[in-house]
Amino acid sequence: MKNEQIRTGKYEQHIWEQGFLKRNFELGKIFVKRNMLRIYKTYYNIRSLNDPFIMGNPYEIVYVPVKKINTSVDRSKTNSVYTRHGIMRQQGIIAGGDWDLGTKDFHKFNAFTAFRQRFIEGKEWEDTVYKKEFHERLSKKGFGRAGCRNWDEFKDMHLKRWEIMSRDIKKNGFKKQGDFGGKPEYEVEICVSRTGEILHLSGKHRIAMAKVLEIKEIPVLVSIWHKNYVELLKDSFKMEKLTTQKAITPISQGKLT
Repeated sequence: MKNEQIRTGKYEQHIWEQGFLKRNFELGKIFVKRNMLRIYKTYYNIRSLNDPFIMGNPYEIVYVPVKKINTSVDRSKTNSVYTRHGIMRQQGIIAGGDWDLGTKDFHKFNAFTAFRQRFIEGKEWEDTVYKKEFHERLSKKGFGRAGCRNWDEFKDMHLKRWEIMSRDIKKNGFKKQGDFGGKPEYEVEICVSRTGEILHLSGKHRIAMAKVLEIKEIPVLVSIWHKNYVELLKDSFKMEKLTTQKAITPISQGKLT
């Protein structure tokens, strides 16, 4: 029975018919590949216990006030700070430097403007900034966002999704990815600047939706903490053995001056 459970899928069936050593080697690779994110997170959780450059419990999902997410970090500066494991960024990095400077006003993103026009002002998608943006990209590159060749395709592939998301959030609230079968690594990602300002890193559409629907707080992963902010917590707030939740609390509760 146990062997039958292992032999799932055509590839597994194929390697099961190979020799003993090759079979077990290939099955081992499948196991590692399917569990790599879990292994990776476990490794960094353990490493964070003694590494001064990784926040304790780095993959902990925490809630932050949406009204405090007003700025977007320059990703060209953060790319050199974190490392990737497949689609997943390393989380909880503590880094100095100027990566938190040169930010952008989040409310200037077309996603926020379009969502405001659609879900607050009640405009049709054709009357939002998305229509103009789509055709500008189409004329420049020969295709629109996500490779769409025409506006109707873009509406079917993307705009319908935002309509569904809007209705779901209104009805059920803003959920964590795991609450509806999603992967935790796809949570909204933020950074924390030297002054304790929350900086958007990824998930701008979900943040924009939360803003226009007046959601109070959303779940996030914190990818990067500025070293100066961590030192502030230790010096001014007398915090030791920091974890993601402990470090974000002064920001969420408005205790920073």
